[in-house]
Amino acid sequence: MHRFLFVQINTESSSSRFRLLPEGSLQVVNTERSDTGRYTCEASNGVGSSDRRTAQLTVTDPKHREVEVVPWNPKTPLASLGNKISLYCRAVGWPRPKVTWWRGSKMLPFVSEGFKQFRDGSLTIRVVTVRRLGPYTCQSYNGYGRAASQTIILHALGPVYNTLASDKDFLQYIVDPPKAPSVSPSVTHATTTLFPAVRPGHRPYWPSYYSPSLPTTTEAPVTRKFIVPVRAVIRPNTTDFSPHSTIHIPCEVHGVPEPKVTWFKEDNQITSSRKYAIEGTFSLSSFNKFWKGGEFLPQPYLETANNDHVGIPVPL
Repeated sequence: MHRFLFVQINTESSSSRFRLLPEGSLQVVNTERSDTGRYTCEASNGVGSSDRRTAQLTVTDPKHREVEVVPWNPKTPLASLGNKISLYCRAVGWPRPKVTWWRGSKMLPFVSEGFKQFRDGSLTIRVVTVRRLGPYTCQSYNGYGRAASQTIILHALGPVYNTLASDKDFLQYIVDPPKAPSVSPSVTHATTTLFPAVRPGHRPYWPSYYSPSLPTTTEAPVTRKFIVPVRAVIRPNTTDFSPHSTIHIPCEVHGVPEPKVTWFKEDNQITSSRKYAIEGTFSLSSFNKFWKGGEFLPQPYLETANNDHVGIPVPL
């Protein structure tokens, strides 16, 4: 970066007589006595301290010099329709040259509804229209040697609508607006590395703004077993039997899971034999029994962890 230090030199405005050239030099046109002095160039690139160099400029008495036009504008400046724009003609020489502006073979007036010329050689177009686009030529002459000229072609940013047939010759100076950058197909298929980024031997790193979505598993609902406590009821038609009779003792058993029943006489378990028959699951038959007293005890139980037992005496 270059910077010239001399009462805040303005090198950015097109109307300034000072211009910073691409290689870093300072250009001054149409020097005046007041331009005499020291000029300091300061250069820096952000590394270390800046470097400065100073040069002394002395403006001497003028000598006859043939006129010359220093290129100052872009060759094809771009304007906006409806706005104003200034074109510059930097003519140097001695005696000081006079500048006139032309469109084709027609010289523009110094002041008119659409244009205005200034003593520094610039031309201002008050309102840019389609018909005011195209080439403008500045011509300078100081009576010494030959005249010098420079042509500038003015363009405008489009698009333009509702033009007249007479505007056809000026539409060539309309510039299409820049298009939005198109997305390359390769960009749309670009891959993105998802977190976590795992390095060998390291745990995953989760950034503070990222909440990992852990895999979820749906467990099957646990169905608990439905348990009903066991209950046994004996309802014989009678409890009086004569000797050598065949008797039938029913036993109603309820419970979930389905209970199993074991029959006892006194404390002795009864099993199927010639004397006893366990019919189905819950009834007992006794054949030709001679009773001397006692009781039959059905003992139903659930196959559960508690092994509930129920005993019901049967008087005989």
